[in-house]
Amino acid sequence: MIETVRNASSYSVRQICETLGFNRSLLYYHPKSTPSQGELREKIEALSLRYPKYGYRRITALLLR
Repeated sequence: MIETVRNASSYSVRQICETLGFNRSLLYYHPKSTPSQGELREKIEALSLRYPKYGYRRITALLLR
């Protein structure tokens, strides 16, 4: 939306965001994609087979690396 207004006018991104009440950081933020449930399950199963004595806390720590 902001890009459309910016291309159609001579206003800067800062001015447009200020007028609309948006933070400019919203334009540049791209959320990280999360793995699907199936991918996550496969990773958990692989780690639990590799480290059978690890509990859920250690497996979670390994997943977050």
